[in-house]
Amino acid sequence: MCIRDSVEVIEVPTGITQEDVDAAVAAAVAKVQAATPATPVRAGAGEPTRARRPRERQSITHKFSIGDHEGYITAGKYKRIASQHAPLSEEGRAEIQASVDYLYEIFVGQVAKARGTTVEKVLEDMADGRVFIGQQAVQAGLVDGVSTLDGLIANLKQRAAGVAANQNQGANMDLETFKAEYPDLVQAIAADGAAAERARIADVEAQALPGHADLIAQLKADGKTTGPEAAAAILAAERAKLGNMAAALAADAPAPVPHAVAPVDIMLSADDRPVAERAQAKWDSDGTIRKEFSSLGAFTAYLKNHEAGRARVLGATQ
Repeated sequence: MCIRDSVEVIEVPTGITQEDVDAAVAAAVAKVQAATPATPVRAGAGEPTRARRPRERQSITHKFSIGDHEGYITAGKYKRIASQHAPLSEEGRAEIQASVDYLYEIFVGQVAKARGTTVEKVLEDMADGRVFIGQQAVQAGLVDGVSTLDGLIANLKQRAAGVAANQNQGANMDLETFKAEYPDLVQAIAADGAAAERARIADVEAQALPGHADLIAQLKADGKTTGPEAAAAILAAERAKLGNMAAALAADAPAPVPHAVAPVDIMLSADDRPVAERAQAKWDSDGTIRKEFSSLGAFTAYLKNHEAGRARVLGATQ
């Protein structure tokens, strides 16, 4: 068994022989072997019996002495990092200080949680290393009060009875009793409710449109309509209003004017005779033409201008 990496080196005084050191180390090794018994391993026929050490063995520090001096065999880097038989090393001091700081951090956190305050407050007033006596602890916020044990037990019983009574009373409490017993709470609730109602009314008023004052007043008074709901109601009322106006205008409109009778076709575009002959023939056969034009010459001039594209009869199809 190799213990070279886990042996603490000690100063050996003069006058101690190597045989003394070997004997002391052998005795320590024997103690380690005795503390971790071997597990027999079955051997084949004609073979010696072997022994196997357990995979996991307890960490133990073994003490030995040489003459008037003592030493230790240890396993693990931090095993006996601090010893009463040797000066405290810087590494040992740092390890011990780290453990103390960690425990102190846990303690401060638990005090802050139990007293309902902050870690900073605990460090400043409660956990700076001072010893508080009686009223001093109360003033620092570390305890609730000073009492005898019998008084504390009686107080806890009274508190428990009061909590149970309040729970039973709350189940059957009416509004008037609630107002009488919790006036400050009732006042705070009323103030919050009034502020919320004022905000609701202001939101409803912001949705107003001309012609819908009655609807806005109704929505303000119902105690529940919100601003967005009021906007939707106002838009629906406005659509209905405009629809009614359109229907009324359609009902009041006069009847449509009938189309005028198409004018008589005087173009004579299908006749390939000279304009003067066609004009003379139309003049002689159509009394309407004679009423419309003052003379045959005027009618002839009109036909010439029409065929040249310089005149047009309104309502004509050609």
